[in-house]
Amino acid sequence: MRKALNIFAVLLVIASLAGMMGFASRQRHQVVCKDIQVKLTNSDKWHFLEEDAIKEMLKDMGAPVLQQPVNEIPLAMLENKLRNNPYVKRADLYITLDGHLEAKVTQREPIARIMAGPGRSYYLDRDGVFMPPSPHYAAHVPVINGYLRIPYLAGSSVMEHAVPTSDSIVLRDLYRLVQFIHGDAFWQAQIEQIYVNERKDIELIPRVGDHRIILGSVDQMEDKFSKLRIFYTEGLNHTDWNLYSTINLKYKNQIICTKR
Repeated sequence: MRKALNIFAVLLVIASLAGMMGFASRQRHQVVCKDIQVKLTNSDKWHFLEEDAIKEMLKDMGAPVLQQPVNEIPLAMLENKLRNNPYVKRADLYITLDGHLEAKVTQREPIARIMAGPGRSYYLDRDGVFMPPSPHYAAHVPVINGYLRIPYLAGSSVMEHAVPTSDSIVLRDLYRLVQFIHGDAFWQAQIEQIYVNERKDIELIPRVGDHRIILGSVDQMEDKFSKLRIFYTEGLNHTDWNLYSTINLKYKNQIICTKR
């Protein structure tokens, strides 16, 4: 008898849960999207996108959103379209129980701007992905220019960029270099420009001091920068920052300076 009562109780609970789920589902069908709320997670540092602009994008993606039943809103499609924006690194959409469409968007983080030729430039982000220039915002990152002809391919990265061999190698070296600079507060504050000369040597233009730093390649890059930091702090700090026209780090275990 007790066993039968236990079985009946379990069945009653299951039936109750099923009824509640059915009721919740019917209620969900009656909920419409009241508004769109956007959170840009890194808007304090980067300004390629604005929350209001993302709201308008979501309203104009080919599927009605506002005042539509929430169960009919194609969240996956809207997410994919947002992620296809060249300034968006990540986009997550969900709808609250009371009908608010919430979008959490992370912008791509540029670490360099490449001047690829007259009137042609683009950004390189932390993941090595290319970003187009913005018509209303310029990020304060090191500029790369010189003898480098790299066409912009939307959505591609330095690892898959189909360019001539010599330039593709230099481009990947430049990516390693700007990653290193971006990860070090001292060099991030010091290096303003990166120049590729006709021999494909990499040169650095600092913010402080009227000189060029000839890095050469990125081979033993950490060691070169370590020696340069010591030279800055223990050498130039006690003389004249404009004493030399070039500081050459190309050669192993040497710093060769050329006076003006």
